[in-house]
Amino acid sequence: MALVACMAALAMTSCNKKDEPTPTPKPDPKPDTKAVAAAIVFKAKIDPQTIEQCDISFDYYDENGVKKNEVVTTTEWTKKVQTASLPATLGFHWNLAVKADLDTTKYEHFKVDAEFSYASAALNAEGAAVTEHNALPSHAGASMAMRKREVVVESLMNNNPVNFVEKYDAEGKLTSEDWK
Repeated sequence: MALVACMAALAMTSCNKKDEPTPTPKPDPKPDTKAVAAAIVFKAKIDPQTIEQCDISFDYYDENGVKKNEVVTTTEWTKKVQTASLPATLGFHWNLAVKADLDTTKYEHFKVDAEFSYASAALNAEGAAVTEHNALPSHAGASMAMRKREVVVESLMNNNPVNFVEKYDAEGKLTSEDWK
């Protein structure tokens, strides 16, 4: 028994570890706040009847600042554009027209109903937002008798709910918000 007690005592002492010093936590590096690019995400939700009755497209500026056009035929449309450098121009413009071959006997009313939202940001070299700009969702809607459909489109286009350009300067500051 004495031998077993002696072995148990040795086993307990041999398992004892030295206390290692706790490493000192390193402070987080300062976040990179130098803007080198810009990005925008634009979202549109369009009523199915509006898709059926209208030709819809969006003008936008691509990653090189060149104006492009994309036809929309789905009820949900999202477009993301990220520039490679600053200064940068980003923006969207809604184009809406009554379909030339629209069968007016198929509908009781002409309907334009859509919701739009976007967010843009100046980005650092890692692609993280340095500054952000968000637009609250906006809504465009109208419904009129078929004989008045051209008036609805003309009215909406004169008060275009999607008609903006955001210009970022070389430091990533938002300098303008007009469509040109």
